[in-house]
Amino acid sequence: MDDNTAFLSATKLAALIQAGSITSLQLTNHFIERIQRLDLPTTINAVIIRTFESARKRAKECDEFLANGIILGPLHGVPITVKENNDVEGLPSTLGNPARANHIASNNSPPIQRMLDAGAILLGKTNCPLDLNDVQTYNVIYGSTSNPHDLRRTPGGSSGGSAAALAAGLTSLEFGGDIGGSIRTPAHCCGIFGHKATLGAIPLGYGPRRRADIVVKGPMARTAEDLDLVMRLVTQVEGPAKRALTINLPECEKKCLSEFRVCVWGDDACCPVDADVRRAVERVVSELRRVGCAVVDLEARPNLPGGASGAFEIYKRLLASEENQGIMSVEEKEKIWKEYHRIAHWASRRRQ
Repeated sequence: MDDNTAFLSATKLAALIQAGSITSLQLTNHFIERIQRLDLPTTINAVIIRTFESARKRAKECDEFLANGIILGPLHGVPITVKENNDVEGLPSTLGNPARANHIASNNSPPIQRMLDAGAILLGKTNCPLDLNDVQTYNVIYGSTSNPHDLRRTPGGSSGGSAAALAAGLTSLEFGGDIGGSIRTPAHCCGIFGHKATLGAIPLGYGPRRRADIVVKGPMARTAEDLDLVMRLVTQVEGPAKRALTINLPECEKKCLSEFRVCVWGDDACCPVDADVRRAVERVVSELRRVGCAVVDLEARPNLPGGASGAFEIYKRLLASEENQGIMSVEEKEKIWKEYHRIAHWASRRRQ
């Protein structure tokens, strides 16, 4: 098994295991060896909580199941890691905050449980910034995570450890979270795929104590195919709503880029884009047009009340509410929430 194996998609690795081309234990040991060799505190420092012995035990069980004709699910025997803030029974969930240094999760969060039920093997948890609140990945508990493409640079945040682990071939799949870019920014910095799921599509595991306004979970991977696989595993309505609602993810009927219509929002006075980034986007637009994809600009932008600046003001107030639970009154929060939905409704109608 060479190093290229570590960069195969989780979907491909699952197929190889089920075909008997490799065993789960072989693959698990392969990832463990790479983590021990490449992921040092002085280099990448992505996988900061390691569960290697339990991973090997689980891999042996998966191989035994397969030998008896039992496949646990689409991730049977595939090693994964998850962002540190995802609860895993018996492991720390500190959010990089020293005040939570002794916090040990008592159970698995719903999406993590679903991935494990589908046959995934947990290698450990990956690094995040203090309280998940930064575009880099550093905290005093676990230290700093570097971008595997260039150790002098950041992998982004807050799911920076997740993205770095994927980019370095230390794991096959990751599971992060996003409010204002915590999946999307690291995916950009490290050149991997990430999906910020629709609000409410993936259970957060908070229980009945509060409703999250803008916090979502989402998969991170090296291929879009793997994102689709995980989304179909973990999407689930939680709480009282599950008595009335279900989530169905339809298959995409389009088969090539020329069948898609793409909107590009290349720049805005509210959030000016650097010239080098703008040029990179323009190159992508040029290539999309070359292959026959319909690319639109101004006419497809949502007609947001107050423009992008107005939407950003709403976002900042929702963010303040999320980060300061109990400080903002219920009435104030509901007022902001209604305005948020009004903007979302405008955007949805424009997309249609």
